[in-house]
Amino acid sequence: MPRKTTVPSQSIKVTPLALSQLHIRLEFLEKEHQSLLKQIKRKRTELNNFVEQMRSFGTEFLNNEDDLTRRCRTLEQHNQILLAQYEKLRQELRLTKNTPEGTMVSDSRKAAKKGILVMLDKVLAGMELSTKLKTVKPF
Repeated sequence: MPRKTTVPSQSIKVTPLALSQLHIRLEFLEKEHQSLLKQIKRKRTELNNFVEQMRSFGTEFLNNEDDLTRRCRTLEQHNQILLAQYEKLRQELRLTKNTPEGTMVSDSRKAAKKGILVMLDKVLAGMELSTKLKTVKPF
């Protein structure tokens, strides 16, 4: 245990000048203490406001993320529906190509690619003109 040292009462001499200096120092420290307390209160209020803003931003961000997630999910569902419709149309097209009408359409497309259809149109137009000329009655 540390030893207790006692200060002899004779060494403590309190003078009015010393008391006034102590009093002035005490008032200064109290004012400084009060200003520090005011700053601490202000900073605490600012910190609370900042924390509240961060909470509101966080909840807003999470809500936006939830909206985004929901939107993505609905788009994925919509894409699945469209894909199913596409596959169904492809199957119907395959079945249609196997019919006589489908064969005619594919043949006409092949002929158009080769340019045969254009020549056929010209030949038919020429035939129509020649039949009109044959059917014209002389005066």
